[in-house]
Amino acid sequence: MSRKQHGLDWIVFYSDAVFAIAITLISVEIKLPFESGQLNSTELSHDLLNLFPEHQSYIFTFLIIGFFWINQYQYFTYIKHCDYKLFWLNTILLMCIDFLPFPASVLNDYRRQPVAVIFYACSMIATGLIKMVVRI
Repeated sequence: MSRKQHGLDWIVFYSDAVFAIAITLISVEIKLPFESGQLNSTELSHDLLNLFPEHQSYIFTFLIIGFFWINQYQYFTYIKHCDYKLFWLNTILLMCIDFLPFPASVLNDYRRQPVAVIFYACSMIATGLIKMVVRI
């Protein structure tokens, strides 16, 4: 395996790991709104169903990160070698991806506040713009 191919493999593996961590962080943020063992089956079913609307930002962000990961995978199937420019641009993209669970959490906790929506949207836009720069 050439050094260039090794570098490309490394960047792909590293990217996969960061995407996996970001998606895991989304899941960790979901908390039960009740104490365990305190509800009967009917109450538990009702409360679990009520979790969905309260955690839409997590679900949406999970899907967006998944979309970015699939796009990243497709992009790297066409790359034959990598240079330091690609390493750094990809690192900045991964930083944005890794940051996305935070605005998702802010939006989840303050979904009725315009600042939370703007913060979330700006984070997504910044990530999308960086992704576009990586592809150029």
